Amino acid sequence: MAKLEKIAKSEQVRESSGKRPIEDLRDWIQRVGELGELIRIEQPVDCVEEMSAITYLLAKQSPSPAVLFEKAKGYENSPIAARLLWNILGPSLRRIALTLEEPPDTPTVELIRRVKDKLKERVPPREVARNQAPCFEHTLTGEEIDLNQLPIPKHWPLDGGRYAGTADAVITRDPDTGYLNVGTYRMMLQGKNQVGLYLSPGKDARLHITRAWQRGEPIDVAAAWGIDPLFMVIGSQTFAKNVSEYEYAGGVKGEPVSVVRGVTTDLLIPANAELVIEGTIRPNSVKSEGPFGEFPGYYGRPEAGCPLVDVTAVHYRSKPILTNALMADYPS
Repeated sequence: MAKLEKIAKSEQVRESSGKRPIEDLRDWIQRVGELGELIRIEQPVDCVEEMSAITYLLAKQSPSPAVLFEKAKGYENSPIAARLLWNILGPSLRRIALTLEEPPDTPTVELIRRVKDKLKERVPPREVARNQAPCFEHTLTGEEIDLNQLPIPKHWPLDGGRYAGTADAVITRDPDTGYLNVGTYRMMLQGKNQVGLYLSPGKDARLHITRAWQRGEPIDVAAAWGIDPLFMVIGSQTFAKNVSEYEYAGGVKGEPVSVVRGVTTDLLIPANAELVIEGTIRPNSVKSEGPFGEFPGYYGRPEAGCPLVDVTAVHYRSKPILTNALMADYPS
């Protein structure tokens, strides 16, 4: 009976949205384009402060479109010719509704009601084989890894470095219970195969790392840097610490999200992601990170030590799209 009820609710989700659930970021971009809320910039644009400046100005417009930079200046011939998506949701209620698998013109109060109901549902993810996972189109390991090939952006003049993972999905496993957490945390480039992971006190991933370090053990981590924006929305919320965000995402979609097991870790990662890194954090391995311009419109804490991820694998689709969230005053 419970299974039949879930199937029925899944059908209700499809009927309310009028379309099948969003498959991946490219599907999302196509639908946003159909709404008339996407700008594509074909000319090369510098990922150091220029993309963020353009995004900041676009965010102040009404309507405020998402913007896809098709080429990063200086990276046109990079082995990983990544594109960059900014102003993903911005102040657009239509894009927020679309991301939450509801019709774009759903009235705000009704959208809140529907999403509250959806977040009561739990749909476990579906693991797929590696040959069915788009994110495994290309894989780099060992000495092949060089994150400098990616146009990882610098947002603001006083930022401590270049930041990926501002609109990402970071996956860690609770060393005690084994449950998977999916969170949205920033990651600063620290070298060709290293990134820093900033975690506020109390965040699930920080608790996982702390408990592993207390045992003197390393901990695996994965991060998807180009994602269906729903993962960013879900990953930035606070849920029960014994239920994976994958299940909440499935509840919103009305069907399981596709995940695939990593190559150098045993973590389950979003199978349809644009680009994923896998890595490990050795016991008590930290490196200075920051500062970083924050969303209230000023710099938060000064430079400090953060867990350091040694990247062991990079997986990506051809011409991957990196998702970015500009930290700035409202509505940016």
